[in-house]
Amino acid sequence: MRHAPPLVWEFVEAESEEWEELTTAALSSNKDEVERPWRSVAFVATVAILMVLAALLGYRLWLEAEAGAAQIEHEIDALVHMEALQQRALDPAEIADAAVESVRFDNSGVMVCVIVTATMPLSDSVTYRETRFYQPVADSWQRTEPLLSFWGRKAEMNTATIHFVFHDLDLPFVEAIAASIENYHQSVRSLLELPPLTASSRMTVTIVPNSVPLLGTLKPDGTIELPSLIMVRAPAYGQPETAVYDRLRSLLTTKLIREALGPIEVRQQWLLFESYLGDWFASHADDLQIVADSAAFWRQQEGFAPCRQAQHFGLRDLYLSPWSSANFTSQPDKRHGVLAFYDYIACGDTQATIPALLAAFGEYATWDSLAPAVFDMSADELQSAWHLFVEESKQDDGDARQ
Repeated sequence: MRHAPPLVWEFVEAESEEWEELTTAALSSNKDEVERPWRSVAFVATVAILMVLAALLGYRLWLEAEAGAAQIEHEIDALVHMEALQQRALDPAEIADAAVESVRFDNSGVMVCVIVTATMPLSDSVTYRETRFYQPVADSWQRTEPLLSFWGRKAEMNTATIHFVFHDLDLPFVEAIAASIENYHQSVRSLLELPPLTASSRMTVTIVPNSVPLLGTLKPDGTIELPSLIMVRAPAYGQPETAVYDRLRSLLTTKLIREALGPIEVRQQWLLFESYLGDWFASHADDLQIVADSAAFWRQQEGFAPCRQAQHFGLRDLYLSPWSSANFTSQPDKRHGVLAFYDYIACGDTQATIPALLAAFGEYATWDSLAPAVFDMSADELQSAWHLFVEESKQDDGDARQ
């Protein structure tokens, strides 16, 4: 018969301090387990309160910033109207009104787009957009030169033959025109038989954050300088991009014609041809690449036709008379004949080229001597061939439109 082992009790002696430590540790462990969830809740609540306070503070700062911006806009608007009144006092004959279209701020000052309506005596009103800059001075604002900070960083861009230098603000304009002006440049160079440019000999186009006389200038070193778009005083509802691009194309054409002429001094009687060559390039700007690649193909394009007035002119009518050498507007109709003659050289049944004609303008004094040298025919034969080309081209154009 088995008996259960006896239960033995053993009493261990311990000091009072040790006993207190053991019991306190056990109680603390239980207390931590109870308090830990409450600590998490308190932490989340604290973070939420801080976020609400930050949002309230941010909202207050935003309100203060909005109020400050509104105050600045109000002050600038009043200043613009005051400037219009001062302009009227200086020039009573001109009635000018100005209204603020937009205001931009940065640390250096404000940039203001202003719509100006000017009315002159006995004329219609003219409305245009201009950009003005102001800086804070004491408790007021003072008009100043353009503030460079609004344009951002300086930037560069290259096409095959053109090097653009500009700032970030004008990047969209450069990107919009780069391919078009590159094609135009190469086409004109080809028609003028100029040597191709290498990467190291690219021409430079600089867009400056300022106003530029005549919407652009051709520098003595061959650099073309254009104004930033926002500095162009343009019709209020027009496109300043178009005006600046057309000016760039005109300056580029002038530069290339000068390069093609080189040391040639065009005789006075041929100055109409020198003057209107740039107009001829501009009038066919969208087609020049086709002309350079295949003149015959260009002539077949729908819409091609030399100037209608060309057949009314004889070659000798296109001399520039000495009395009108300083004023081409005295013979405006002759422009049509000159343009049609360049059409004939580019697309007619002739081996003559524009560069050969330019060179002849410095050597020969009359069509009687120039025509055999450049066109291998007499002046009368050249005139007949030119008029035939114009007439046939008009007929081809009429057929294409039917």
